[in-house]
Amino acid sequence: MSKNKSSCGGRRSLGVAGLAMCALALNAQANESAAAVPASPASAAPDLVLAPVAVQGKRAPDPAIMPAKFIYLIDGVARKHASELIRLDFKAHASKQKLPAPGTRLVVELDSEQELPVGMAEDGTLSLPPLTPAQAETAKLIPNQPKGSMGLRLSLEVVPKVASLTPEQVGRADVQLRNLVGDIKGLLPWAFRWMLPGVSGVALCQPAGEAPAVWVSSSGTHRITFLYETKDGKQSCAVLDPAGLPADARLQAAAGATLGPWINGLTGSKSR
Repeated sequence: MSKNKSSCGGRRSLGVAGLAMCALALNAQANESAAAVPASPASAAPDLVLAPVAVQGKRAPDPAIMPAKFIYLIDGVARKHASELIRLDFKAHASKQKLPAPGTRLVVELDSEQELPVGMAEDGTLSLPPLTPAQAETAKLIPNQPKGSMGLRLSLEVVPKVASLTPEQVGRADVQLRNLVGDIKGLLPWAFRWMLPGVSGVALCQPAGEAPAVWVSSSGTHRITFLYETKDGKQSCAVLDPAGLPADARLQAAAGATLGPWINGLTGSKSR
């Protein structure tokens, strides 16, 4: 049980889709989902062997990081739904920090002991090497950081910038977000699907106390109703509804306004 706790943590720490990772881990000893990992030709995998990655003097996965096969299951769904509007990424981070520690490196180790490097951007976004389903089943994700000092989180984002977002993009992003989260939920056994709530839509959040954002078009100004707030109470949020808006409508919002998926209870809740 302690291992599950170290992998899953509390709901607040899991982010948008991390609950799926938690439930997959809890179900590891039961009948696992048959969802396929997108197959890649063996020749497509980088043929690069790195120096051994030491973890406290021995090579081993960190039990605080979700097993590689679950990461690849979710990554397969993420790649299936990736578009110019939404994206789901794994991001590495140091314990209790948003970014990875300097020098952080990870490899995927196969049964053959071949090591495939994992790409990592400055913000911790990972680029996993392609694996076949059989390889992903037994692969190990090995970091060069001390045990328990780092973790992975899932980042589900709406890609367009606030000022350039169109009503048509809101509608398409809404559908794509629901399909992505629905497919991740489909990886879970029925007993765990309640752990991952559905997406309510595309949210616009801005600093609390600022004048509410509006849609502006050639036909005038269109109000946006802000019914929600983030958990820390520092931002007011609205789930955008594109119905009836002119095609040329664009958002006029306060500095610091952001877009993202809204999942009630995880992203925030209704304002008091």
